Amino acid sequence: MAEEGVMSFEPEQSISQAQGISRYANAALSDFNAQTHQLLQMSRRLDQHLLDHRQSNGNVWVHTESQKNKNSSKNYRTFEQNTHLTQIGVETSSEQNIQLGGILSQSVAHNDYDQGNGRSRLIVATGYVKAYHQNGLWGSLDMNIGRAKNQIKLDDEKNNFQRDFYALGANVGVQRQILGIDLQSAIGLRYYHISAVNYDLNQAEVAVKTARPFNYHLGLKLSKTFEFKDFSLTPSLAGYYVNHLSKNGTINRVKVNNHRLNQPFGYSLGYQLGLAARYKRWELSGNWESIFTKETGKQTALMLEIRYYW
Repeated sequence: MAEEGVMSFEPEQSISQAQGISRYANAALSDFNAQTHQLLQMSRRLDQHLLDHRQSNGNVWVHTESQKNKNSSKNYRTFEQNTHLTQIGVETSSEQNIQLGGILSQSVAHNDYDQGNGRSRLIVATGYVKAYHQNGLWGSLDMNIGRAKNQIKLDDEKNNFQRDFYALGANVGVQRQILGIDLQSAIGLRYYHISAVNYDLNQAEVAVKTARPFNYHLGLKLSKTFEFKDFSLTPSLAGYYVNHLSKNGTINRVKVNNHRLNQPFGYSLGYQLGLAARYKRWELSGNWESIFTKETGKQTALMLEIRYYW
């Protein structure tokens, strides 16, 4: 095993990085992983919001969800992450089939690391534009900017630091109705910029380089609306896939006492079951989500959203 604050491997031993690193290196890797997945969670919600087609002059909505992850990898030791996400959004439409929208998001995560713990409060502001064509094709552009305030507690010592983010995204998709079932699909790209940060864990020096992940994502949603005068019910099933095009954007970003550590991010595959109930201008929806991520394992989330149309 490594001495505290450094990474050490014996050449003749075949052990994973997770087995060979100190608790300081493990906490630094776990924090970077937890922060990245916090940001990716917000991006999934944005992509799912853009995937939906809503015919109205505009709407305002509030979204809340709880997500629980058990992260396990050969690069860091198993840790648990509990995240609560709250979003407030507004969207307006024009006669030219163009939608403009804005979202303010707050994500609070509590992380239980091996021999330590941490928390993060991430706030992100999003603006987007979405255009439709009469043949069902649509496209969107989005811009996101945010800041996270983080804390790691190890050896009864608290370490506070912050990260800044921005992200740029683009989606194209198509919407069709087949045998009374609404089909909505999308493919998109998103570039992230996660700022560098340096901090101390006891006497271990942590340096995390700027990360620039770039990924693509696919989404598909099937839904069916049942009308009852002023009331309607819409069950839905959605699936999506996310993968990194630029793995160098996140790999080997973390150094502890000048020892570089491996931290790749793989693909994620998920599905979502939902039910929306609408009465006149009000809509209430709930969703359950299950995600499998190559590098971390299974994640689950419960979501609730209320929306008002005008």
